[in-house]
Amino acid sequence: MLDLDHLAETRARSLNQSEEAWREALWSEDFQKLSQEMSDGEIEALIASCCHQDQFLSLVRYLLIAIQSEGESESPFVILQKRAQQASKSLSDWINAQFPESNV
Repeated sequence: MLDLDHLAETRARSLNQSEEAWREALWSEDFQKLSQEMSDGEIEALIASCCHQDQFLSLVRYLLIAIQSEGESESPFVILQKRAQQASKSLSDWINAQFPESNV
């Protein structure tokens, strides 16, 4: 089981951002719901691909909507990888293009 507090602290420090804001993002109801369908490695990769906690939360909401409204049956991370591949971008580049920091 992942230590979300440690992940939040590590990500916040690496970006020189608020540990509390990242902690709140990782413990949010939306992410808790989404993460049930993800492996530990996928969770870590998702967190590492976002450059701000607000971007992370926007991505989480996007994935929840994709799963619910589009009837996606694959894991959230697989959906994300496919979207990035379809756009011929790396995961981080796709996330930054879809959820630019100025919009979060």
